[in-house]
Amino acid sequence: TMAPILLPDLLSALRDAYPELEVNLLEGDTQQLQAALLGGQIELALLYDLGLPETLHKQPLSGARPYVLVAADHPLAARGQVSLAELVDEPLVLLDRPHSREYFLGLFRQLGLEPRVGHRTVNFELVRGLVAAHFGYALLNLQPQEDMSYDGGKLACLDIVDDVPQLPIVLAWPQELTLTRKAAALRDTCLQLWGSSTAQSPAAPDKPSPAQFKKR
Repeated sequence: TMAPILLPDLLSALRDAYPELEVNLLEGDTQQLQAALLGGQIELALLYDLGLPETLHKQPLSGARPYVLVAADHPLAARGQVSLAELVDEPLVLLDRPHSREYFLGLFRQLGLEPRVGHRTVNFELVRGLVAAHFGYALLNLQPQEDMSYDGGKLACLDIVDDVPQLPIVLAWPQELTLTRKAAALRDTCLQLWGSSTAQSPAAPDKPSPAQFKKR
């Protein structure tokens, strides 16, 4: 879900700084990227810190706070913010990816709430399309710049007033791996774009807000 939002900026920055550096991309969910790292298929993975094992080194970059997505004409859309309790009786369009589903459902359960799942899909843009077509609301983390679905439906993003955790975004690689100069160049570029070489926590106050992850 983060690839189309974050990778264009990253690859552009790498091309400008290291024009001879060749980057081969492998897209996948958290489990697939973990397996590729530990199997030696890739050197680095840019991903959410969702259940990553201790065998991986995790370089914090930032955190993406969850938000609620509704159709632009939803009764709550004009308020700009909402509590999860106000939505619990409405159908949830769930991004049903490994680890992501547990994260989103856990946001409700930590408040003693149980959402009513109306539709499940692994497709980020289908989530947005179903919400725009009034099949329910969704919880997501990163925001595309355009508040519109592929078929032209208008959307609105609402802040969550509850105390909900950010989803850490990290760069990961195997603990026993010494980064090549090429991999270190990519790591340093990620830190320049989204983090700090002295970052200890992706939820620190001086970290970028989710709005800064919108594709520029």
